Amino acid sequence: MVDMMSDLFFLLTCYGISNIVIGSKLFKPIREYIISFGNEKFNELIKCYMCLGFWVGVFVGFLGGSNFLTILSKAFISSGFCWIVRVLLHALGEDEL
Repeated sequence: MVDMMSDLFFLLTCYGISNIVIGSKLFKPIREYIISFGNEKFNELIKCYMCLGFWVGVFVGFLGGSNFLTILSKAFISSGFCWIVRVLLHALGEDEL
């Protein structure tokens, strides 16, 4: 039960960070600053829940002190979870949270 709760906490943390970076008013000036450089890789990263979810999963997994394979698997799971939540919210008409 503890493992399941920590996994759920991990996924919700990754989605929360991704949502704040991609969609919040708080990060809007930072997003606009990054977009002003014209680097397409970073522009795509800050617009894509799946992409950012992966890297947030790497970062949070690294902070958790996991080994490489665990970090990598958590990153892929985080990426998929962020994408699924975003698709479900979009389907429900909750584009702006």
